Formats: sequence, structure tokens, C-alpha cells
Amino acid sequence: MQKTSDLYIAPEAMEPLFPEDPSGTIEAIATNLLEKIAALNASTNAITRAAIAQFLAPVSGYYAAVLEDDNIRPLSVVKAQNGQFEKDKETAMAQLKLLAEKMVEDRIKTLLANPDNEEIPAAAGFLKSVHEQFFTSLQSLATAHEIPLTGSEQQAGNYRLEDLRFGKGMSPYFGSLPFFMSEFENAYDPSSKANKSKIRRIINIAVAHHRLLWIQPFANENQRVVRLYAEACLHFEHLNPHGLWSLSRGLARNKSTFIEKMENAGLKRLNAMDGRGNLSNKHLIEFCIFYLNTALGQVKFMLRMLDTDGMVKRISNFVDLMVSRNNMRSEAKYILTDVFLKGKISKPDAMRITGTSDKTLKLITDDLIEKQLLVAKKEGILMMYYVAYPLVYAPLLFPGLFPADEEIEMMEIF
Repeated sequence: MQKTSDLYIAPEAMEPLFPEDPSGTIEAIATNLLEKIAALNASTNAITRAAIAQFLAPVSGYYAAVLEDDNIRPLSVVKAQNGQFEKDKETAMAQLKLLAEKMVEDRIKTLLANPDNEEIPAAAGFLKSVHEQFFTSLQSLATAHEIPLTGSEQQAGNYRLEDLRFGKGMSPYFGSLPFFMSEFENAYDPSSKANKSKIRRIINIAVAHHRLLWIQPFANENQRVVRLYAEACLHFEHLNPHGLWSLSRGLARNKSTFIEKMENAGLKRLNAMDGRGNLSNKHLIEFCIFYLNTALGQVKFMLRMLDTDGMVKRISNFVDLMVSRNNMRSEAKYILTDVFLKGKISKPDAMRITGTSDKTLKLITDDLIEKQLLVAKKEGILMMYYVAYPLVYAPLLFPGLFPADEEIEMMEIF
């Protein structure tokens, strides 16, 4: 049994609440991140941005599963979105949880986008609601698809009633959780005087991600709630308004380092030179640098992916490969390029850039629609073709999104 003396009872045990970094490294990374996000948001037209965001949703889901140690394949995430579940019970449960998480994330975004909203992600009530909503969504999905749950949902929205380990130490005493969560809310309230700076609020996302993981307010699904909290903060601060990059991808691809930095930041301070709080300032700095560099790396990755010259070249190579396999007409290259650049094109424009007849164009566009590379919509008297990106073609159009072994397996499908 854990001795009371080993537990953190007073919320002061969570300090430092913000890293003391005289080198300015953390602030420099946060500033660079803000600049690169602005560049990413301006890199494509609004319609293409929306298509990319829809395409990236299952990518984030896959990497969320990796962080949860769930064994699931990228295309299984897409299947779940289409109401198709694997026969293996563990995989089906992982699919259900990802769907429930996405449902909660969508509700959070809707809530925070409301101009009359007064909720803040750091609020204890907000986080309790996130935990409860996850299990409510999970229960609803499980019932609809006749997949049995384990009973853990009975603790939904309530603080844990037991003590939990964190790395080599312990999380706060369960009886003190209301006090720790109140301190958390005050420290990371974006409207507080201390957090007036945009750069400080960006750094706060990294710090709060760790501190909330360290507190472990709930008996289960803490990592999922913290991930939803981080996404809520990004949305609140307009750091990923179009869904063009994934923090989960970066953390999952560096999972061992993430765990190491996370656990180290929960250690007591090393010596009198290691800050003035109970926990290590040195390790907190290291965690923040890792976390913000991870986010920066993901934004830079998507900037490379959406670079016009690079994307046009990959579209050309993709069509050439499909043509060589007698699976696409070469004129499709012009349509796919144009809808990437413009978001949508009209049927007359498609006919003009392909130099084909109405009959031949229909064959081309019907094929692209069937492959989910186009979406057709009637607008007035014109037929419009919209950009779309199915996950199955990710290895060719957006190489490197997934681990190499996953991409090889996806390539085998076509």
C-alpha cells in the first residue's frame, strides 16, 4: 500500500506551472511554430483545405490508436467511419473508441467556434464533460453496433477514487484532485492576466498537456482526455483552424521519446539549481522543447506536402502509374491538378483542359468519382467537380504520412 507521505496532497506540488527558460529556446520555437502555421493556412484554397482536413481525420485517428497502444490499421479507421467493424473484438473496440473520440472532438470544435461560448479548455467542468461525453458516445456506438463494453464507463465524468502511479513516482492523492484541478484551471486560463501573450499560451499547451497527464484526474482514458484537451486548445487559439496538421502523428511517431520526456517532467527537482518548484524545471523545459518541436515538425511536413510544385509532380506520377496499370486515363492528370489548385472546376473547364469530348470526359470523371478522387455537384446549370482525397492513395499522393510498412500494405490494394 502506498504511504500517504509519498503522495502529492497540496496543489503546490504541481509547480513549476510554467518553465523558467533563460535561454529563450522555448519561446523561439513557439514563435517559429506560429509563423509556420500562418504559412500553412495560406498554402491552399479554402476548398482544397477542407478536402485535406477530411483526408487527415483518419490519419489522426490511426496515430491516436498508436498512442493508446491499440493495434489498428489505417484503413480500419476509414472502415469504422463507414460503420464497418473488424471481427476481432479488440480491434472493433479500438475502432469504436476512435469514433467516440472523434465525436467528442467535433462537439468541442462546435462549442468553441460559437461566439457566445464562455467555456475554456482548462476548466475542470469542461474536462469532466469531455470524459463523460466520450463514454456516452462510446455507449451509444456500442449499442448501435451490438459490441459489448467492459463497464468502465460507469466512472464517466468523475474523478478517480484511487491512487495511480506516474512514471517512477505518483500522481496526486485522489482526495486532493479538486484542488489540483482548480489550480490547473487558474494556471492555464487563457483569459488570465499572466497568459495575455499568445506565445505564452502556445507554450502553456505543452506545459498543461504534461501537467494534466501527471494529475491523471480520471480512473481511465486520461491520455485520451488530455489529447482532446490539447486539440481543444489548438482550436481555441486558432492554431489548427483548418485541420491541416496532426499533433497525434508527431507524438506517436516519437512515442518512446514522448514517454521518456513525459515521465522525466514528473520527477522531483534535481537540486537547488533546478528551479524553485516541487517538480524538475530542467525536465519540464526538455518536455516543452520536444513537444513544441514535434508540433513544428508536423506543420513543416504538411507545408512540404502541400507545396504546389511537389504536389503537382506527385499527381502526375500517380496518374502515370495508374495509366501504366490500365487503371486510369492520362487526361485525368489535368483534372486532378486543376482541382488541387482551384478546389473545384466546371464541366466545361474540365472538357477544355483535357481536350476530350463530352462522352470521353464522362468516362474520365465517372472513374475519378468512383475512386473518390472527385466529388460531383450540380450548381445551377453547371456540373462542378470538387477535389477529394481517399486514404487508400495516401502513399502516392502524400508519402510518409504513415510508417513504411503500413504504406507498403496499402499499396498492395491497387
